[in-house]
Amino acid sequence: MKTLSRLSALAVAFAGSAASSAGVRLAKIALIVTACSLPGALFAQEDLGKREYEANCAVCHGLEGKGDGPLAPSLKQQVPPLTRLMKENEGIFPFERVYMTIDGTMEKLPLAHGTREMPVWGDEYRAEVYERHGRYYGGIIAKGIINGRILALISYIGGLQEK
Repeated sequence: MKTLSRLSALAVAFAGSAASSAGVRLAKIALIVTACSLPGALFAQEDLGKREYEANCAVCHGLEGKGDGPLAPSLKQQVPPLTRLMKENEGIFPFERVYMTIDGTMEKLPLAHGTREMPVWGDEYRAEVYERHGRYYGGIIAKGIINGRILALISYIGGLQEK
């Protein structure tokens, strides 16, 4: 339940952003509704976010999110630590920026990613859903699966934040 609680807190923070325009706010609400309507089995495993992180992120960002993964020295840009996201954002977890960076929908990528050395995990997850389940899942179901994986990952990253 710890993962679900963190997801709930992140979703509320995400939806309550005062700087959001009406359109962005509506998109946020749609994302939250999608996440909340995912099958309970997706959140039944407490370690889904941790597994996503260890499988896809730790190689660059390190097991503890400090930017010291085994692949980090071979990259052109320094890998940013994920443990200071809140601290560097005035104590607020930058949910929207993190989501859009992982998903690849951020229009202007953080400079630390340079020419996008970080994979676009939204595309990777989408390809995996199509490979496993075929194009039948190409619509809302695929989006729900992808959003669920990204939200679980963000929840885990949220738990890595320095106090």
